[in-house]
Amino acid sequence: MKKTLIFLIILNLVSCKNYLATIAVKYAGVYEDKENLHTVNYNEKKIVFIPMHHLGTKSFYNDVKNKIDSLKNENYYFIYELPSANNINETIVRKFRKIVKNPLSKEASYTKQFKALYPNIKYEKPLIDQPSYEELGLTVENSERADADYRDVVDYYEKKYGEITLTDCDYKTSIYENYTKCKEENKVPLKQHNDVLVNFRNDIVVKNIKESPHQKIAVIYGEEHMKGIFEKLKK
Repeated sequence: MKKTLIFLIILNLVSCKNYLATIAVKYAGVYEDKENLHTVNYNEKKIVFIPMHHLGTKSFYNDVKNKIDSLKNENYYFIYELPSANNINETIVRKFRKIVKNPLSKEASYTKQFKALYPNIKYEKPLIDQPSYEELGLTVENSERADADYRDVVDYYEKKYGEITLTDCDYKTSIYENYTKCKEENKVPLKQHNDVLVNFRNDIVVKNIKESPHQKIAVIYGEEHMKGIFEKLKK
């Protein structure tokens, strides 16, 4: 499956072109009906990585659930991706928007968000939202979230790269508005963008794995995180 990061980069570059967005969706691998598991050992722990994306086919998510069920039978503990907007204010939200380089969405549904941005996109297969982790078979007893809040992302960025300056343009545009002009004003470089949204969150997952008392752990995260997480565990 092509990495989700390619999908995000292409969409950032061609957000006004539906036909290129169509290509981006295909290269993101969202039409695949099955997913492969990836395994690495860390000390005496066995780590299984389940690559996930937020849009996919019904068959794909059925396959993921079947794999989760099999791992549950082998007494695996699950940690999963779930960014959070808890404990935030308007400034944090606007700074976060500047980092991610895209407007936030009023829609909780990924399919609705995408259709709103690209109304004329042509889909090869019907796509649905990623089911909730509860629907995929996770419980509070067998799993936990390992991810960052919006505030964590902003704090990490500012400690490492300096304060994010919000301009009049940032304040005058809705957080749901596509603000191309504002992105050119003191915009966040792509390298820093990826460090915060990928590398920083990888560190959270790795810390969780290292500190976990469980010997068998399954990580459910976007595929673009897998290589970095495995490399950090091998160090």
